[in-house]
Amino acid sequence: MEYKAINGNDDSAMNKTTHVAGAPIGRRNFIKLSAAGAAMAMATSIVGCAPSTTGSNKEGTYSAGTYSGTGKGKKGNIVVNVTFSDSAIESIEVTDSKETERIAAMAFERIPQDVIELQSLNVDTTTGATLASMGLIDAIADCVDQAGGNSNDLRTGEARAKKEDTVEIECDIAILGAGAAGMAAAVAAGQMGANTVVFEKSCFFGGNCLVSGGVMEHTQAPDDLRADLTDGWKTYFDNRINEHREAGTDPSLVDEVVKQWEDYYATGSTKVFSSPEFLALDLMMLEGNTYDFQHSYAKDAAACLEWLTDMGMEFKPLSGITGYPYPHFTNVKDGVCGEGWFDFYDSEMQANEFPITMLLETPAEELLMEDGRVVGAKGTCADGTQYTVKANKGVLISTGGYSGSKELLIKHDKLWDWESLDDIPCDNTYGHTGDGIVMAEAVGARFDTLDYNQMVLPTVNARTLIPEDQMWNPALPVLFSSEGNRFVDELQDRFTLTKAIMAQGGEVWSVSDANNSLIDENGIHTFTGTKVQDLIDIDAVYSADSLEEIAEWAGFDTDTFLSTIDAFNKSVETGIDEEFGRTSFDETCYIKTPPFYVFPITWSMHITLDGLAANENGQVLNEQGEPISGLYAAGEVVCGTRGVGSQGKGLQAVRYMLAQS
Repeated sequence: MEYKAINGNDDSAMNKTTHVAGAPIGRRNFIKLSAAGAAMAMATSIVGCAPSTTGSNKEGTYSAGTYSGTGKGKKGNIVVNVTFSDSAIESIEVTDSKETERIAAMAFERIPQDVIELQSLNVDTTTGATLASMGLIDAIADCVDQAGGNSNDLRTGEARAKKEDTVEIECDIAILGAGAAGMAAAVAAGQMGANTVVFEKSCFFGGNCLVSGGVMEHTQAPDDLRADLTDGWKTYFDNRINEHREAGTDPSLVDEVVKQWEDYYATGSTKVFSSPEFLALDLMMLEGNTYDFQHSYAKDAAACLEWLTDMGMEFKPLSGITGYPYPHFTNVKDGVCGEGWFDFYDSEMQANEFPITMLLETPAEELLMEDGRVVGAKGTCADGTQYTVKANKGVLISTGGYSGSKELLIKHDKLWDWESLDDIPCDNTYGHTGDGIVMAEAVGARFDTLDYNQMVLPTVNARTLIPEDQMWNPALPVLFSSEGNRFVDELQDRFTLTKAIMAQGGEVWSVSDANNSLIDENGIHTFTGTKVQDLIDIDAVYSADSLEEIAEWAGFDTDTFLSTIDAFNKSVETGIDEEFGRTSFDETCYIKTPPFYVFPITWSMHITLDGLAANENGQVLNEQGEPISGLYAAGEVVCGTRGVGSQGKGLQAVRYMLAQS
């Protein structure tokens, strides 16, 4: 497969859509325009440039040979082998890393090339992978010093000058943001033959999915993916139905779901029931908002998964997640966290040569207007190149929410009293600072809000701040205070759990055993696929063969902790939690079989639920409730849309855009 590579100096890129690809790292392929300049198509490996004659050092600068160096990344050590002649750095190979592959890939490709070309460590980090970039540079510096060079001198050496080029591109659709909704939209547009340009401010596509649990509601899953029906799940369903009857929800909606349940089990199935309609009722109790609001989201998610299934995507068995215990949720069969969605999209783009241009490290900065219509967007790449993109079918904003913006969190806060905090921890990837909201408001878009508008995740690993970095099914945890007591029904909604953890000082503990650890052919791993040993190595998890050792490491009162474990195991056995009223347990909930694991849990800002007003077709609305011509939105940037399920809204919006004349 051949791609036309362009950079800021390529005049042939002007006024037409260009299909651009970058170099894969292992099996991960990336389509990009990078701040390094040209985007290059390479098969399977990184190839360094020849040493620059202007940047080379005099003979005798180094002791020739190959050295191994180490630097600290975001998730652990980064190890490199660097080969030197007596006057130059000749090759750099990353030999070991715990970093998220898609996030770190551009750093691991580009930084070695820049160091070799410039013979300097004064090179740019990649946007959105700063810690991985810094760790890599530190590892190379370690090798420089081992070889007899002076890494401090190289850190102030030659730097790459910023470009002053301007590139104009014409296309059918411009998409701002390459997370779940944006990439679903881009691939769907590619399938329909639309020339598409995607702006993305970070150096990778995938957004928060790359570090989250990556799960999505699959209400139409086949029985072989569904959990077994237990008395606990039957009780959960009955309780939900009764709650809606008591709350005065339209009886016809509730009756419809009850009939769906009865019809499903009349077939003889022994699996857990689900449907878009029951999911809507469930989400109403967990998040609020109207039935129509939640049902629209559920239907779009179901349509998206039908589309992906038809394309050949395979899924994991369904489970619950923190604060959403009912097993509605699935993930792609392969991949860590939510990487599998984007591995799949990547393969589709590569195999079909869709006319998609991705401008990585290029945040959209301004919407272009002509005669009251949005006709494109402008953005500046990290290398200085300015892009002006005209889109004749319209612009789709999918830049995510504002979980990473303290200013906007405080502005729209209804729940948390953020002004009283010096810092608001956030588990999002780089870039979720409300950029798309600000751009849309500048052209008259309306911002809609909700009573429950900012979702905090109560159970991130306190050492890594990574969502779902847990060793149990996150729908069925057991949590302990610093004294070693349980303090809450762990199956409550996320708001209630967060408030309970905040009341405990903000950090609590989770404990699991060998029977509720996740084990496959790759060993013991967390819910998201991270190897547990990697977390043990950075003190994010502790393992021991006795509960007494667990208590000592976590600082629990041993007697209190052991008696709490005994009481909890009894609740698992009887299904009755006399202290907190928890209703759901399964065999994996017992804590009695070594090895045992303990890890610190805290809360972090996770998802914003309010945002731009948009109709069911994704058209952004102005203050009068009228569509802004040419402007669409999907994903967390839209009021009410969140998570991996936002792919459905991206799919719906791009289909509508391309159906217009």
